Amino acid sequence: MNRVKQLVHAENVYRMGYTGKNIRVVTLDTGVYLHPDLRQNVVGFLDFVAMKRACYDDNGHGTHVGTVTDDELIVSFLDMVENHKMIVENSGLLTVAALKHLNVKDKRVVSILSGGNMDVITMSSVVQQGLIFRDRIFTVSVLLPDKPGELAKVSETLAKEQGNVIKLEHNQFVSTNRNAAVELRITLECFGTDHKKQIIKALEKAGYKPKIVRTMI
Repeated sequence: MNRVKQLVHAENVYRMGYTGKNIRVVTLDTGVYLHPDLRQNVVGFLDFVAMKRACYDDNGHGTHVGTVTDDELIVSFLDMVENHKMIVENSGLLTVAALKHLNVKDKRVVSILSGGNMDVITMSSVVQQGLIFRDRIFTVSVLLPDKPGELAKVSETLAKEQGNVIKLEHNQFVSTNRNAAVELRITLECFGTDHKKQIIKALEKAGYKPKIVRTMI
């Protein structure tokens, strides 16, 4: 999937602000039987052959088909690595990611994991994206005067909150008046969502107006 994103230049779409939010996902298959786990999740149905609109499955295959997103696969991969010490390729993780869509509380479920065919570069990319989705890595933008010592003040604030800086971008051309404002984009490692909020709050308390922006590693 990462190779496909490179081939279609998906990063250009990301820069335009498109993230996939509020986009509907459609499953095209032989049919859907309204199993209790699916009854509240199917919002529409159309049989393109018989033009029926009521859900049914006369083939027995479509009932077992669901849709999971790339993001869900990435989070599942990171969960397997961190919590179970296992490397499983994305296609082998489909059953794990799909469990989040089913009511399996207090039930015994066997999830079949198949395949670890993943090169190191892809593995690194998936881990990085998983850390971003879990708020373990994030990027914040702040505006500050272009004066000596301003960067040190921001660094001191982050150090007090135990934020680990892994990338800095300093843009002097965000405004025509450099003395008024320059942009500093900081990519940090943290312990999770609560720690991220703590860092943002500390920046606000220090007089900055932090803005969360898309992380590009």
